[in-house]
Amino acid sequence: MTSGHPEDAASPWPGDSGRPTDPAGDLLGRTHELAVCAGLLGRSDVSLVTVTGMGGIGKTRLAMRLAHDLRAHFPDGTRLVELASVTSAELVPQAVATVLGLGGEQAAPEAVFAALRGRRMLLVLDNLEHVMDAASFVAELLVEAPGVRVLTTSRAPLQLTGEYEVPLGPLALPEAADRASQEALLAVPAVALFVARASKVQPQQRWDLPALDIVADIVIRLGGWPLSLELAAARLRLFALPALRSALDAPLRVLTRGARDRPPRQQTLRATLDWSHALLGQEERALLARLGVFPGTFTPAEVEGALGELGRLDVLAALVEHSWVVRLGAESGAFTLLEPVREYALEQLSAQEAVDAARGAHAQFYLRQLEALSASGEATREYFAWVDRRYPHLRSAMNWALSAGALDLALRLERGLLPFWSMSGSGLVAEGRVWAESLLAQVPASDERAVAHLCTTAGLFAGRQGEFAAARQQFERALALARRLNDPVAEADSLLKIADAARMGAGTPAEAEAMMRGVVQRFLELGDMGRWLHATTQLAVHLDSLGRYSEALLLLEDIRDEARRYPDPRVAVRLLIYSAWLLIRLGRAGEARAPLDEAQARLHGLPLPSLQQAVQHALGEWAMATGRDAEAEAYLARAQAIMLELRAPYLLAGLLETQARLAERRGETARAADLYRQMLAQVGPGGAHYLLEDARKGLARSEGKLEEEAAAPPRPRVAARSGPGLTDLTLRETEVLALLARGNTNAGIAAALGISLPSVNAHLRTIFSKLGVGSRVLAARLAVERGLVDPAKSPRP
Repeated sequence: MTSGHPEDAASPWPGDSGRPTDPAGDLLGRTHELAVCAGLLGRSDVSLVTVTGMGGIGKTRLAMRLAHDLRAHFPDGTRLVELASVTSAELVPQAVATVLGLGGEQAAPEAVFAALRGRRMLLVLDNLEHVMDAASFVAELLVEAPGVRVLTTSRAPLQLTGEYEVPLGPLALPEAADRASQEALLAVPAVALFVARASKVQPQQRWDLPALDIVADIVIRLGGWPLSLELAAARLRLFALPALRSALDAPLRVLTRGARDRPPRQQTLRATLDWSHALLGQEERALLARLGVFPGTFTPAEVEGALGELGRLDVLAALVEHSWVVRLGAESGAFTLLEPVREYALEQLSAQEAVDAARGAHAQFYLRQLEALSASGEATREYFAWVDRRYPHLRSAMNWALSAGALDLALRLERGLLPFWSMSGSGLVAEGRVWAESLLAQVPASDERAVAHLCTTAGLFAGRQGEFAAARQQFERALALARRLNDPVAEADSLLKIADAARMGAGTPAEAEAMMRGVVQRFLELGDMGRWLHATTQLAVHLDSLGRYSEALLLLEDIRDEARRYPDPRVAVRLLIYSAWLLIRLGRAGEARAPLDEAQARLHGLPLPSLQQAVQHALGEWAMATGRDAEAEAYLARAQAIMLELRAPYLLAGLLETQARLAERRGETARAADLYRQMLAQVGPGGAHYLLEDARKGLARSEGKLEEEAAAPPRPRVAARSGPGLTDLTLRETEVLALLARGNTNAGIAAALGISLPSVNAHLRTIFSKLGVGSRVLAARLAVERGLVDPAKSPRP
């Protein structure tokens, strides 16, 4: 996206996340505010509108109606970002990125800015008051994406230049003249809202003039606050109208005479809440207070699991009946507290001096669920689906554990969330790094094992963000601690991670290889077969990236039998998959099917989706290399379906690259271009550089061909070429192929041309695709046959 014009806007956002739905029912008494907001958002000189008011006043409902009504005015649609469960201003950009469906490894603010440049969209940020420091992010967003209009809801304005504030006050109350007729009272917004809610509780109630006169008294006493009216209407399950009016006398009288330093609106809302609270039994009060620690939605089973006897189903049912707890749809099974109610519940919990106990019970329950799902160490579909749904609870638990100094609990949460943060892409990688580094700052230096683990975690996240030098620094710190602890296993583990960072740019390929070989020998001497097998496989992967395919394959063949005997099936499966890739690269694709079939057999019945998708991906490459394009497409589609369920955009990008090459080879240029665009979206602007380079070059190549095809006159049919030629190669690709044909390794090619190893690998994949070959041997042979290099200077294949 490089233009702000509607015709240049990118394709619609994927999925329905954040798309505002049509709010049910009339928005009573808000016609004026709706018109004011709509008029402001339609002006070219207005970028930010903030709807302010007390909790429960109707800000969210107004914003949703605006977002729905104004869809046609924004070519790129509207998005609603709910911030109620976000506990820190630093996490607001990630919440926006999640609603926009952004992937890749880039930090959330930059990803959001890049995605919204050139867009004409309405972005609704709901419940911003508790993360007001995010105002700086909003200000920068308005500069980076001038076509976006931002509508926020908050208890106070953001105090930004150019901000327009629209205060939302209580609903209009009846005047003395309105009491003269039934029609006049029903036209008063506060009365109409109460009647609408009460009719759902008592459908048989007759709303004649005497009844409406009592309603007028009630709504006046409650001050016209929508939440107060709804809670009061729900009490008609217990009271007749006259009794309800009488019951409201004492609380209102007390609270309207409360402390003068409190705003009047808080006194009115608190009157409603205190009165409703007084009607609850002791068990219901205790449960309500503890539900305040549950952010977002929850189920009855979760409440009982976390709170035990206090969270019994019958007590929760009473709170639902009294409208303290709201059910989200008849079929969802999920419940929530309105935000003002949650705040009130937390105040009650604090008064009972039970905050830490309740938060601890909440955190322990969700930690147990998390650890049960992550016990295998594998990121399964079930794990990702559950964590995605319950992340507000886990985030809240982590926040409390850190603030309360419950470091052991926080460390366990961090370990359990590590796969989710690592595999989910975009700002979640950055968020995981923030949590790891926050823990690192709090864990005492004397707990050297915990410090070493957190250094390793922070290093892994830094590497995922492309900061390999920073990653290496963290790994080296972990190495020093392992040596001080005299822990040879941890020492070797750290050395292996340092080698990985070195091979990715924080060192030289030679250094990485030497370190890996040393680690392999160390694990062998320690008798740690699992780590020895892993390190050896990593060494083979490194040799593969250097173009030393035969050497890498021999290394894997040497440990194959030991891997097959090892009890963890993942070890052998990974080895078999890598072996198949190497066979394909060596031009021995026919032999690659056997290890892949064995890998599939070993995976049968095991919940290891990440390895299952890796097998399907490798089968797709095998099918391409053996001329089975239709089969290749089917295998790759299966792999993609698994990756989409895993929500792993980083790996999905690699799969899209293979699909794009297949489309190019089949002459489907437009589809190839679309796949490269999807790849770019998955990686994100700040993602892994070698994937970005693959995607950008592939897209440029595909778009160039599309332009040529559109501009070129119809060409007469000519006889098909007897074999693939070199005329489709770019100058750089020709240089790479010539060096390959002269026997240079990938590292040698990189050094000769002054480019990176990932760039060489990308060029070779493109060359193989254009020439229709599956290995460097066949490519070199073709270069000799076509006269690109002197046969005398080319090694014998």
